[in-house]
Amino acid sequence: AKSESLIRRSLVTFQFIISIAVAVFAVFMHVQIDFMRNRNMGFKKENVVSIKLHDDANFDKLPGVLEELRRHPDIISITTAHTRPGRAWTGLISVEGKNGMEEHNFYRFLVNYDFLKTLGIELLKGRDFDANRPSDKDNAVIVNEKFVESMGWENPIGKRLTRGLPDEPGFSGEIIGVVKNFNFYSLHHKIEPLWLSLQHKVGGTVIVRIKSDRIGQTIDILKESWKQIHPGYPFVYSFLDREFDRFYDVDRKQNQLINIFSFMCVVISCLGLLGLTSFNTSRRIKEVAIRKIYGASATRIILMLFKEILYLMLLASILAIPLALVLIRMWVQNFAYRSDINVLIFIAAALVALAIAFLTTGYHCYRVARSNPVDTLRYE
Repeated sequence: AKSESLIRRSLVTFQFIISIAVAVFAVFMHVQIDFMRNRNMGFKKENVVSIKLHDDANFDKLPGVLEELRRHPDIISITTAHTRPGRAWTGLISVEGKNGMEEHNFYRFLVNYDFLKTLGIELLKGRDFDANRPSDKDNAVIVNEKFVESMGWENPIGKRLTRGLPDEPGFSGEIIGVVKNFNFYSLHHKIEPLWLSLQHKVGGTVIVRIKSDRIGQTIDILKESWKQIHPGYPFVYSFLDREFDRFYDVDRKQNQLINIFSFMCVVISCLGLLGLTSFNTSRRIKEVAIRKIYGASATRIILMLFKEILYLMLLASILAIPLALVLIRMWVQNFAYRSDINVLIFIAAALVALAIAFLTTGYHCYRVARSNPVDTLRYE
């Protein structure tokens, strides 16, 4: 009987260890996804509209349309880019290092004037691209902090950069400014060295920052302007913050599956706990009757019956901590930026498990505690 009781207690404890660990993991997943969605990316992605241009667009009309939109009071800033946050590409470049020109494979953004202003990217050193300086179109380069750090420069302004063959570079320029690091991909990825240069041909994607209280009206204005550039195509646009939000769709689906698994674990654990409580109370029903005859209250008897369950829950909560930490650390390896593991999650999970255990076993304990001791002893 003792071995049978030990097996029952061990199984219930194991079930609650799994349940608590998975519940903590599910909560942390939700916290991490929230952290990624709300983290400051280093640029402003809210109220930014992105409109992809097709290859057969009327590019001759595009500069005039952009200038007209730029003067509209509901449009804060407008620019174009072939590459932008969420969409970037790398290429081999030669950069002026300590020992001459060094080859590196760095990310590049091909942008237009007002790119930094439209996306709210902070300029730390030097200057932005200037439309009043024609030479910027051919040889001006802006880099991020990570680029400067990777090259080990103290003063990056004026450093040379070329793209293409050493004897026949496709691009040759000098660094005119340094921008603050910003995440141009999801937080699964670290910030990489990045350089920006100007488009020779305006196109790619139109990026518009609009006023938050005039979104609907401004979209209608953009739709009308679209007809001048693409009369034969439907107007398709997206918001930059929603594009970045979609990077975490897989993580959200994983979280939903873990939530379902967590719920199933809790249900199975409660059924096991109910069986253990029934088994324990049936073995102690004579003891309960004698205690009642000697004046023990129903509350005292309920606490006596629940005490063993309480010990099992505390043991399960303690043993669930290392398992939950293993699950969390395995999962967060996919992220370059991670939320802190809050100890309150573990405390809350333990308290919820304790409450569920009490609700599951409470009625059974109450029924035994309120039973007539005379009837119980007569039966015994």
